[in-house]
Amino acid sequence: MMQNTNMAYSLFRFFPLVVMYVIIGILINRYGRGIESMPELLPNHSFWADFPFLVKVSEPHSCKDIEASPIGTLFPFEGKSSNCLRH
Repeated sequence: MMQNTNMAYSLFRFFPLVVMYVIIGILINRYGRGIESMPELLPNHSFWADFPFLVKVSEPHSCKDIEASPIGTLFPFEGKSSNCLRH
């Protein structure tokens, strides 16, 4: 029960920070840099646009690291990520 409480507390701290990051980034891009179109208003737009590709490219490398590690060091519940099992 204690883990669920800590997880909920962490989420309640994390999401307001994400909202602040987006709002402050939009304000800086709009009034500080003069950007007016919506996708470019988001902070670090180019990074977030490339993020799915970066995850896809890094997945095979992370699966090799997980499979090479001793069972239980990275994922104590199974020893392997479920995404790595399909390779």
